[in-house]
Amino acid sequence: MLKITFGEIEHGWAQMWFDTDSERLTVAASYLTEPFADLADVAFAMLQGKPEAIMQLATEPGEYRLIATKTDSTYHLRLERWTDLFCCPKEDNKLEALLFEVPEVAPKAFGLQILVELKRIAPLSGVQEWQMNDDDEMNPVPDTEYSGAKIAELEKALME
Repeated sequence: MLKITFGEIEHGWAQMWFDTDSERLTVAASYLTEPFADLADVAFAMLQGKPEAIMQLATEPGEYRLIATKTDSTYHLRLERWTDLFCCPKEDNKLEALLFEVPEVAPKAFGLQILVELKRIAPLSGVQEWQMNDDDEMNPVPDTEYSGAKIAELEKALME
């Protein structure tokens, strides 16, 4: 089983906890990626039966990738740490570590867990102010990729 939850979300950083049956990993995701929307997209892709879904989390420097790979009716999820999301040339971005693997993740159970977590954090000010404006000041930006639309899309897919 894999449970993903968010801790402190402020100043363009989101603390994420990845809980497996045997360990808890903490990742501080940067505003350079969209962890809320991307997590919803991974759950949605699993519900649609896509062969693979990848979520990238920038950590400045470095990145993490949550990868969901379809195996029959379930998914195999793994978390990898890479050297740098924005390195150039791209071939210099190297896999540093495989942090965990969780086999046999049911798409509906995972999608429901993610939906509940996204609904929990949606009203938090840190989520509402996720993006920075051009002056590097925290201001609400209503049209970021993470919005009620992602939650509604995931919720609808879970009801099918």
